[in-house]
Amino acid sequence: MKIIEPKVERISERDPLKRIEIAGRTCYKSESRITEGSAEKFVKDAIDRGHESVIEHANIIITMGTFDAVLLFNTVSALKLIGETIMLRITEFPRTVISGNARMWRDFFRACLRHKLIIPSNIRVLGEKHPILFPELYFTPIFEYTRKYFPITFLDNEHLMDEEKLVHACETFRITCDRGVSHEIVRHRPASYSQESTRYCNYSKSGFGNELTFISPSTLERNGQAYRIWERDCDRSESAYFDLLIEGCTSQEARAVLPNSLKTEVVMTADLREWRHFLTLRCDPAAHPDMRVVAKMLQKELRQRYPGIFKDIEGGE
Repeated sequence: MKIIEPKVERISERDPLKRIEIAGRTCYKSESRITEGSAEKFVKDAIDRGHESVIEHANIIITMGTFDAVLLFNTVSALKLIGETIMLRITEFPRTVISGNARMWRDFFRACLRHKLIIPSNIRVLGEKHPILFPELYFTPIFEYTRKYFPITFLDNEHLMDEEKLVHACETFRITCDRGVSHEIVRHRPASYSQESTRYCNYSKSGFGNELTFISPSTLERNGQAYRIWERDCDRSESAYFDLLIEGCTSQEARAVLPNSLKTEVVMTADLREWRHFLTLRCDPAAHPDMRVVAKMLQKELRQRYPGIFKDIEGGE
């Protein structure tokens, strides 16, 4: 049995396919299988199987000419009126910027196909720049609108003006915490998650050190009686888990005895507006103490990168 402290790590990988693979392999703790070129196959396989939640970790931001932007905006509005859930983010001042994760963009294109709606032909450059994410854009019939070509520009967070960052800039963090805290984290919407899976991770294997890992509770004194009781029961749950595996249970069956203190990893991606909401709630003194420990780590990271956006969040150090 191993006991560790919670931690957070910003995922700074800029390549969208590599970012997706890093997040996706967290679920199975198969990061050791990441090699040069493995991301393309990983993402293609995920899309082919319909497992598109993992591609939500790739945020794509563009700016385009006003006329084409109006056409795109009208198409999004029309889709919403007929009941389609379109999550693209659009701001019009001081310029038109459209953003969304790869799944949002795919949902938008599929909705246009279903309802035979036309969008600017220059949007095809998404397929040219990201052919693994948008292979359909090479042959889809929705691009029938013809007009003088207005180029689309791809943007990163650092290319955004301050007033655009709150809406369009996204940040991704790997959060190592206990299962109780992770249950609170994944309640936040809109955001995207990939989490270490106790269904598929068999902790008796050598890749996990043949042991379970637990997160130390922040409110219990290390040498206190309460801490010793907690430690004793974690040890018992580990023994029960391994005994069930020996009896022939699968990892998803044996996990029934695992406690909230079990360590897990959650990769979370959200735009800065949602991160502000997250920190406002989770840095508050009324938040769960272990959740607040994690939230203050995230607050420190985000304040360093975006001081103007996060400086007024209360509850931090």
